[in-house]
Amino acid sequence: MKEALKLDHTDDEEDVTKAMEGLAVAPPPPPPPPEDVPEPEPEPEDEAPPATIAPLFVVGASVFIPRSDGSTAVGTVVDYFPETGTCTVEIGEPGSGKRKRVEQTKLKEAPPIEAPLPTAEAGGAKYPIGASVYVLRSNGEETLATVKKYEPTKKVYVLDLGKGQLKQANEKSMRAADDEPPPPPPP
Repeated sequence: MKEALKLDHTDDEEDVTKAMEGLAVAPPPPPPPPEDVPEPEPEPEDEAPPATIAPLFVVGASVFIPRSDGSTAVGTVVDYFPETGTCTVEIGEPGSGKRKRVEQTKLKEAPPIEAPLPTAEAGGAKYPIGASVYVLRSNGEETLATVKKYEPTKKVYVLDLGKGQLKQANEKSMRAADDEPPPPPPP
């Protein structure tokens, strides 16, 4: 066993160094291995908003839709999903209830489908598809629009305001275009 190092306050630095040379200093033991510590989750990066794909067809457009048997059918675009670039298409005449979701790039433009005009007796609609109406806007003005669709379960019309703008409205906010022109806008 080695002798304990004895130093007093009178020893100078050289004596201390000589005394320490004889002592072996062992490195500290390594830390124990970690026990099933899960990897830390990477820091979330600022997520970019989901990419959107511009529509090739507006809601209400007539399109040719490919069928699973290789044939094509005529349908009407009823919804568009910009995140995926897909459309929901109603196959056949409007109101048929047969719907299919398809990538818009697989659709081709078709001539408009001649839909049977809804009547008050048939669907509860006051204005037929294709009718010109004035619709009250949120700013208080009336805008000329064309009836594109009537949804009897909701009692709501889908109106084309022009330039690709569509609006849903109920009969209370509409009137026939041949009634009288709208009042001039407020100054």
